[in-house]
Amino acid sequence: MIISILILIFNPGGKQEAPIPLESGAVIKTNYYTDELGCIHNSSVLEEGMEHFYERTGVQPYLYLTDNVNGQYSFTPTEVKTFLEHKYNELFQDEAHLLLLFTEHEGIY
Repeated sequence: MIISILILIFNPGGKQEAPIPLESGAVIKTNYYTDELGCIHNSSVLEEGMEHFYERTGVQPYLYLTDNVNGQYSFTPTEVKTFLEHKYNELFQDEAHLLLLFTEHEGIY
């Protein structure tokens, strides 16, 4: 599923125009993901795709995989928004990252 998302990001089909990247130095580089689920078995493939996205856009993507939001396995959009705002501030010191959250618990995505 993660690979499919990255393929859509990098090749959505149709005519593509080159994105205008952020200014150089806008990103304070970090790792590319947190995997609390143990889903990532080949990190080099994921990181290569993330690095390509970063090079094209100047925005560094970050994938956060977990089974809960603030210790809960069922959550509202408001709880997710609050979680992501807190997590963004915890992980990054700039405004040039894209934080993507993936949750899965007992087969529910």
